[in-house]
Amino acid sequence: MAAHSTACAAGWVHASRPDRRPPREFLKDSYAELSPDGIGHHDVVVAKLAAMHAREPGLTGANLREITPRTLVMVGDDDEVRLEHAIEMYRSLPTANSPSFPVPRMAC
Repeated sequence: MAAHSTACAAGWVHASRPDRRPPREFLKDSYAELSPDGIGHHDVVVAKLAAMHAREPGLTGANLREITPRTLVMVGDDDEVRLEHAIEMYRSLPTANSPSFPVPRMAC
């Protein structure tokens, strides 16, 4: 898949990246601009996030059923969380609310 269609599929809007660099490069450069640790630390953060995504969240339906405060479950159509997981979370939380918003599609 070309970088352009991959970026669109991931929810990236090219208007926000006028130089049309791939998202990974864009994020790395953006991180370097703001991080007090510098660009060399970006790969450390990416590795930590990859490890976190591989093992978390570790919550089960039983864990979620123990949460008693009202909870709002929201998910976007281009989020990393799959819709099936959001629905499972909604159904497991005893006091969950889940709004439904129409999401306009942006052309890439």
